[in-house]
Amino acid sequence: MFNKKVILTLLLSLIFAVIIALVTDNKMDDENYKALFVHKVFTTEKYNLVIAGDSRVYRGVSAEIIGKKLNLKALNLGFSSGGHSKLLFDLIDKHLDKKSPNKIIILGITPVSLTDRAANNGHIKRVLNRKKEEVLEYEYLFPVKLFFAPTTPYKIRKKLSNKKYNDYRQEFNINDGWIASWYDSPIPYRALKSYKSQFTKTTVNKKLIQNLYKKVSEWKTEGITVYGFFPPSSANMNELEKNLSGFDNKKFINGFLNAGGCWINIEKHYFSFDGSHLEKESAIRLSNEIADKIAADKVIKKYNPNIKINDIYKPANYVYKKDINSPSKIKLFGINKQEIALFKENLKKAKQKNIKKITIETFVFYKDSITGAKLACKIKNSKAEINTDYSTVPNRRCKLYLTLNFPENYSKNDSLEIFLKNPENKEFYIDSLKIYYISK
Repeated sequence: MFNKKVILTLLLSLIFAVIIALVTDNKMDDENYKALFVHKVFTTEKYNLVIAGDSRVYRGVSAEIIGKKLNLKALNLGFSSGGHSKLLFDLIDKHLDKKSPNKIIILGITPVSLTDRAANNGHIKRVLNRKKEEVLEYEYLFPVKLFFAPTTPYKIRKKLSNKKYNDYRQEFNINDGWIASWYDSPIPYRALKSYKSQFTKTTVNKKLIQNLYKKVSEWKTEGITVYGFFPPSSANMNELEKNLSGFDNKKFINGFLNAGGCWINIEKHYFSFDGSHLEKESAIRLSNEIADKIAADKVIKKYNPNIKINDIYKPANYVYKKDINSPSKIKLFGINKQEIALFKENLKKAKQKNIKKITIETFVFYKDSITGAKLACKIKNSKAEINTDYSTVPNRRCKLYLTLNFPENYSKNDSLEIFLKNPENKEFYIDSLKIYYISK
C-alpha cells in the first residue's frame, strides 16, 4: 500500500504540473514556427487560393482574411528569403486545386525575392529535409506536443509577474500560414542594415524575372488567375531598395502584365515594425485591401504610367505639412559637425490637432565613397528618438525618409527636433526638407 505522503506528493505534483501548463507560455515560438512551415510544405490539403513570396508575405498577409472575403480556401506560402524560382513554383502547383473552377495565385514581389540567394530557397529545402517522424509530429501531433512543451522557472516567474522579457510578439496562424508580428516598441530601422548588406553582395537577377514571366504565362493557360503586388514596407526600405537593388518597378509590372498576370496597386499607407515587415494591424488592413480589390475587380489590367505604384512616400491622411525648402544644394562642411540641426519647434499645434505620426523627408548627396548620413528625429521630454540605419550612396542624390509614431503621453510643451547625423565628418549637400504631421 502506498505511503500517504507519497500519494500526497504525487497529487500535488500533478496539480502543480497542470497549473504550469495553464499559466505559462508553453506555446513557444520556435515550436510554433516549425509546425507552421511543416504544414505549408507537407499538408495534403488542396487550396483554391495560394499566396506566395518571402517573409513580407508570411508576416504581412493573412490567407484566412482574403479567403473568407473571396469565399475561397486559402494558404499563405511565404518563406524566409523566399525566391520566385522553380522550388516555390512546384510547391504552389502541389497545393493549388487545379480542378477548381476558381483558381487564384497571388505573388508578393520584392527585390530580394528575385535575387540568386533567394532563388536557392534554403528555407524550403530545410523544411523538406526534416525527418519523417518530425513531419508526423508537427503536422498531426502538434497540439499534444505543445501542451507538454518544457518550460523554465524564468518563464514561470515572467508569466506570473506579468513582466515583459522580450517585447517582440508573434501570433502563429498555423492553418493559414500567417505569422502576425510586432514589437511593443517598434524599431523601424532594425532590418535595414541586413538588407543593405545583401544588396552589396547580390542584385536582382534578370533571368529569374524572365522565368517568372514564363511561369505566369503557363498558369494562365491552365485557367489560373495570377495577381502580383509589391508588399508594402517602410519608406526607408523602399529608398534603400530603389538605390541598391537595381530593380525597376515599372518595367517589371509591364512584363508581368504582358505575361498574362494582373497587378494589384497597393494604395493605403502601412506601418512596419522593423523597417521591412508589417506589424499585425497593418497586415490585417493589407489583407482586406487585397481581398476587396480582387472582389471588386479594381485590379490594374493594363499598366498606366500615370498610376503611382505602391506610393507610400506621401502620407494620405495628414493634417498639415511644412515644406522647408532650403536653397538648392546648400553646401555643408562636415568638419566638427557630426549632428546638423535642421528644424525645431514645440508641439502645441500638433497636440491641438491630435497628431499621431510624423513623416520627414530630405535629400542628401555625398561625393565621398565613405558616407554615413542618418536622418534623426527627437521628441524632448518624452524621450522618443529614432533614426534611419542605412547610409546614402556616393555620387547619387538620395532621399532620406523617416516616420515616427508620437508617444501617447507627449504634451504641447514637448519639442520636436530634426537633425542629420554625419559621423564620418564628410562634406555633403542637402536639399529640401518636408515634414508631414499625420492625424491617423
